Amino acid sequence: MMNQAAFNQTGVAPQQPVAPNAFGIIVPGGPVRNDFSPVDSTKFALQLQSPGDLPNPLTLVNELVVFLGVPLPPSQGVMIYWQL
Repeated sequence: MMNQAAFNQTGVAPQQPVAPNAFGIIVPGGPVRNDFSPVDSTKFALQLQSPGDLPNPLTLVNELVVFLGVPLPPSQGVMIYWQL
């Protein structure tokens, strides 16, 4: 349990930095990618090219695997966004 001094004025525990390579993605048939770039202190992005990283046409991609390489603190979570 965290002591009261560890919380900021809003009552929320301060966020700890996460390394960009703490996350990974696998596209079937491709290599593991963990070269995410920081967008800000809590967001990371990875661009995948098609053709190249992804098959062409994109309709051939029927699954992606996203994983954590390190445990997150109990007060943190992960959201994943996919954009074409």
